[in-house]
Amino acid sequence: MRVTRWPLHPRPIAGEVLSSWLTRIAAAYELPLEDLLVHDLGHPALTGAELDVAPPETLLTMLCERTGVSIPRIRSMTVKGWSHALIGRGKPGATFFSRYVKRYSILLSPDRREGRTLDGWRPWVMMRRLATTIGCPGCLSTDEIPYRRLHWCLALTASCPTHGIYLEPVLPPPAWRIPQVLWMRETVPERLRALDKITLQALACGHATLPHTSIPTGLWLRLLRTILDELNTTAATAGAEHRVLKAVWRAVDLPTRVTARVEQPFEDMDLTRQAQFLHAAAEAIALVRTHKLETKGRDVSLLGEPPPRRGRPTKRSQSAASSTASPPAQPTDRWREALETAEALLKSAHETPGGARDLRALLLFGSSNPKSIARVDRCLAAEGIAIPQ
Repeated sequence: MRVTRWPLHPRPIAGEVLSSWLTRIAAAYELPLEDLLVHDLGHPALTGAELDVAPPETLLTMLCERTGVSIPRIRSMTVKGWSHALIGRGKPGATFFSRYVKRYSILLSPDRREGRTLDGWRPWVMMRRLATTIGCPGCLSTDEIPYRRLHWCLALTASCPTHGIYLEPVLPPPAWRIPQVLWMRETVPERLRALDKITLQALACGHATLPHTSIPTGLWLRLLRTILDELNTTAATAGAEHRVLKAVWRAVDLPTRVTARVEQPFEDMDLTRQAQFLHAAAEAIALVRTHKLETKGRDVSLLGEPPPRRGRPTKRSQSAASSTASPPAQPTDRWREALETAEALLKSAHETPGGARDLRALLLFGSSNPKSIARVDRCLAAEGIAIPQ
């Protein structure tokens, strides 16, 4: 049977979430979204959260045929498509939380956090947030074409840097054009607003730009999620290094951990507490980068230039400073490049059998020792990488 393309099918807007796009298409025919899915496409009704997280591939195929928009473009409007592109394809098993959150350390030594297992956990994905209409009323009331952003559905940001207001539950789509005075209220702290701006820029451009450094989006999100987890570490676990966490929370004038439960990941916190943790993370990054907070984190140098060296300069350093030749790469630059290469290798290993074989061969480095082979295979399996036969 020949499929008829819809005569009216508004194009998706950059950053728009799938349910928002389909709602706009349904509105063009004066239909509710459910009727568009059930009576026009013959597809079972889905909630907004089901559409935005991981809709069936059959639905994506139908939408491609009816609108002419490619399936990869439609998939990129969902959490599944977004997370594969920016987070990777790590298998969401019980150990995925520790593998994602505890790979790096910024505020605390690597051994100051305990490993945890969380079934079904995905970074930045909050089902309660997906099930409600969270957004910026300022954006919706001033958009030329009002639409919901995909990043509003995730726990990535707490504010709208453009309007300087917190994200909050907004009115249903028919009321998006109405100016909403409710958003003219509490001012977002400047550090939090700047942090959210960096994250949104990273999502749009593929890299996060910080003073003196630029890092890939996937690495930036891991580092930010690491800091959020470190900020929820108890005094008993952090030991003497708890002074670092106290200094951060004191800087934002909030009690340590703002009574958060240790077993509750950031994604399951309410909007208010998430905003408080992101504010503390923004302050921590600023303190670390300006060398006003000394930490024992192994990967602090990823956030910017290393602290200045102390002591009198040697004749060799003076000679190097006066030279017109380009300065050699700093160790932190090489370390950053190595991490970026490792991330690329992991991504390739998750996506293709050939990438998995190359990574396995690199890790074995020519060894035929059965114990070494078994150890490497266990590491690959723990990362959710299919071991090629």
